[in-house]
Amino acid sequence: MNSVFFLIKANIINSWGINKALKSKSGAEKVKTALLGLLIVYAFCMLTFTMFMLYYPLGKVLVELNSLELLIGSSILSTTMFSLFMSIYKIPGYLFSFRDFDLLMSLPVKPSAVLASKMIFVYLSNLAISVLVGIPSLVIYGINTHGGLIYYVFVAVATLFVPLIPISIGAALAYILGRISSKFRSTNVLMLIGTFVIIIAFMVLPNMITGINQEQVQSAIPAISGVIKALFWTNLYIKALSNTNILYLAAFLLVSAAVFGAFIFIFSRGFKTINSRMSEKYKASNYKVTTLKASGVMKALYIKELRFYLSSYIYVTNTAVGVIMMLVFSLAVAVFGKDKVAMMLELPMAGSYVAPVIALVFAFCISFTFVTAASISLEGKGLWIIKSLPLKVENILWSKILLNMTLTIPALIVNIVIVAFAFKMSAETVIVLFLLSLLLCIVSPVIGILVNLYFPKLEWTSQVAVVKQSASIFVTMIINVIIMGVPAILFILIKPSNTNLFMELVCVALAILAFVLIKALSTVGVKKFKEL
Repeated sequence: MNSVFFLIKANIINSWGINKALKSKSGAEKVKTALLGLLIVYAFCMLTFTMFMLYYPLGKVLVELNSLELLIGSSILSTTMFSLFMSIYKIPGYLFSFRDFDLLMSLPVKPSAVLASKMIFVYLSNLAISVLVGIPSLVIYGINTHGGLIYYVFVAVATLFVPLIPISIGAALAYILGRISSKFRSTNVLMLIGTFVIIIAFMVLPNMITGINQEQVQSAIPAISGVIKALFWTNLYIKALSNTNILYLAAFLLVSAAVFGAFIFIFSRGFKTINSRMSEKYKASNYKVTTLKASGVMKALYIKELRFYLSSYIYVTNTAVGVIMMLVFSLAVAVFGKDKVAMMLELPMAGSYVAPVIALVFAFCISFTFVTAASISLEGKGLWIIKSLPLKVENILWSKILLNMTLTIPALIVNIVIVAFAFKMSAETVIVLFLLSLLLCIVSPVIGILVNLYFPKLEWTSQVAVVKQSASIFVTMIINVIIMGVPAILFILIKPSNTNLFMELVCVALAILAFVLIKALSTVGVKKFKEL
């Protein structure tokens, strides 16, 4: 047990940058860390408040329907779905692609202890989701039922165990994909295909259940009740909190801990073998030297970035979700029709609102393709190699930006064509929508790499710590939300009659922003890169 504790402690200190924050002698570094901490706290509080405001009107409807217990059910179901979704593409990076595998296996600790430490670290990350998504609806239930101290004690205890089963299920799916892919040479390809199939399923399947919204809560009650009965541990959770029953609470805690422990016990037997297998590199046995090809500097750097990107399972799965979401949205519009998609997403996709809503959806998908926000950090301790080469810094930075654009621009072209035919858009609207989205394809990666230069994370053991948990990713996300949010808020306030003209003005603003950012990249960005 001591070995598990020390491994968890080392993982937290290394991944969350605690040593750097506490022991840094630079005043600027301390200020930057403090501001980042305040920004995280602010974002967490705002998201919690938003969830509370979403559940509050639902609580009123359920009170009238005498079905208030569904608030508890919605709490654990939403938390389970979020935790499961996050685990599916987060856990493989912890279980299969961590850099210190050889080091940990050489230590006098059991593979089960290594696995347990990594799974508990994932649990700590998912616990934040349980608090953010689950607690607001439970508080609203407590307000409506005048729950006392015992109820809130039950909530606190139960919340600690909620992520265990979804994490175990997500890890089991990752384990199955790992076992299958470990038998083939193209392990990354199989893992990526399997993971994206599961992610797309989680995007599509919930929206195929009709009637689950606040306006049709009554018709959704049988469907939700059926799901609760199928997931038996959620029924234990609901009965434990609604009746403050200690026996049901004990049963829920026992089942959750048993499932989590059983997974660790079973998986630890093949943990070492799978990781050893997946770290193997295959070379052709009949390789022959023929001719050597030469290419320009930019092409060589771009190919290097592309090969590294495709070789990293966790890098692809955490940065390509945006373009996958864009494709799912466009195909859903083409297959189900705009009215059905508008109802599922609760978007005003009718009349003059079509183009702005699509522009907002595309902007969200493009902005959340965080390739450049982690590209400098992923150089890791080998950054000195590329810095020592006789290359222009601008070429190095732009090769990473071009990789990001390689994902977003082709996806944008395909999806623009799909929605243009689905909505029968005019030529002017299609051109404006394309230009607006194209400018975001330029602005977003430039912002990402500039932020990464200011918030580099070069010391890491797992790529997950860089592409999901680094300050660079978080700050880039906040900036992108602001860039998307300002035009959206202005559109709501102004309600322009000519939406194309409004989008053209947004294009002008984005073009100016792109020019400023590119100039900053060639000056401030180059300077920051040389200082790393």
